[in-house]
Amino acid sequence: MNKILKKPSEEISKNFKNLTEDTEKYNALIAELNAKIEAVVDEFREENESQLIGIETNILSYSELLEKHSNEQITLMESYMLDRSEKWHDSESCVGFTQWLGDWQEFNDLVTRTPDFDCFNGISVSYEELIQLPKFNR
Repeated sequence: MNKILKKPSEEISKNFKNLTEDTEKYNALIAELNAKIEAVVDEFREENESQLIGIETNILSYSELLEKHSNEQITLMESYMLDRSEKWHDSESCVGFTQWLGDWQEFNDLVTRTPDFDCFNGISVSYEELIQLPKFNR
């Protein structure tokens, strides 16, 4: 088979055209929604800007302190592990300790993430970016 017959190719083309047209309509509605959401977000940001800045500053300070303290504890834990015997490393105690260390390392990674109010990027749906009609001939 070197090509798709005329009738099926016409049917496929027609349905694909309908799909892309409806996708464009859908994306237009989503763009309208994004504009409305962005207006609400902008209004909220303007009304609460000083409060948001103060809270973000506090969160950054707490995050930095927690990162410092947890790094110190992680370093102590890692040193503790290095000082243990081979027998200890093969034991259930090591497994539990390693999990506990992992929990602290994860905490350290998460605590350094600070909120960012500029996170709204809108909603996007577009089949055109995902689906392309293949050629009807080889």
